[in-house]
Amino acid sequence: MTPSSRVDHDGEVTSRAVAFAAHALAVPPSTGTARRLPGGERHLLVRVDWSSGPGPVVVRVASRAGERERVKAAREAAVLASGRVPNAPRLHARDLDGRWFGAPALCVDLLPGRPTRLAALSETRATALGRVVADVHATDPEVLRAVAPEPTFAEYAARTWADSVEAKLASAGRAPGAGPRELVSGGDTFARVRSLVLERAVEADRAGRPGVVHGDLSAGNLVWSDDDPSLVDWEDVRVGDPAEDVAYLFGESSVAPAARSAFWRGYASRSSREVVEAVRARAGVWEPVVLLASAVWWWDRYTRLVEGALSRSSGVGSTPDDHLREGNIRFARYRRSLADLPS
Repeated sequence: MTPSSRVDHDGEVTSRAVAFAAHALAVPPSTGTARRLPGGERHLLVRVDWSSGPGPVVVRVASRAGERERVKAAREAAVLASGRVPNAPRLHARDLDGRWFGAPALCVDLLPGRPTRLAALSETRATALGRVVADVHATDPEVLRAVAPEPTFAEYAARTWADSVEAKLASAGRAPGAGPRELVSGGDTFARVRSLVLERAVEADRAGRPGVVHGDLSAGNLVWSDDDPSLVDWEDVRVGDPAEDVAYLFGESSVAPAARSAFWRGYASRSSREVVEAVRARAGVWEPVVLLASAVWWWDRYTRLVEGALSRSSGVGSTPDDHLREGNIRFARYRRSLADLPS
């Protein structure tokens, strides 16, 4: 099949999704039916069911073409195809060059289960999640060697700060409110947070190497069947610091203290004491970083929406005020998290 132009029309997306999935599963396209699923700004999601034979699958198509999207799809495909990450969907097909849809696409199993609010996570579920996340972090980074660089902990921390915080500061600082004004002024607090995460990264480099991280441990990417969690949407998978993965999970979803303790019990059942202690200590330093980066992300989008640099039809949050409010919520969490930093 020759490369396609970008497909956006609902009818064409769903019909091609059926054909793509049928080709992957070696079943007649006439046995498949498709429907669009809710998705974020980065993907078009199509569920395909079959009248007989295979179980349901999801076809996920990048919302835009480009090298960045191709690399993300290649990473996700590599880790899913390896079969080494636990509780993840099976990969049936990958189209990295956009031959079917004009943008990268994957076909994976639809996993059973439903999302749940992580702020209300039970201790039983938190323990189970800790086990699964620890197994992900223990995956050999070799599975991503061909498609992802393996940075040192220090390189990873420096790049994350530069890309997630510094690169968006000017735009985010133009949003109204006390939080954005504090961004502009910077000061000792930001310097201290940056210094601590880089210091801990240097210490980690003396003890070992980075591992596989999911990259987006949020409620929408966790589905639960009874108390058994599965991880979906692996497009942000990379080689990095497992502590950042945990910090994002805890901070972005406001996981309660009791559930955090239960998570670490599950994590410890799959990891050595030394590993758990090191990851736990770095996660406490990473949490202000990921919360600050999240606030900056929302405020940057607010500014670009108001200034007309971003379409109001793209992305999460229906209005600029939604983005401003979400940024304010993350910044308040960031400020609270500073109290737990080592002196």
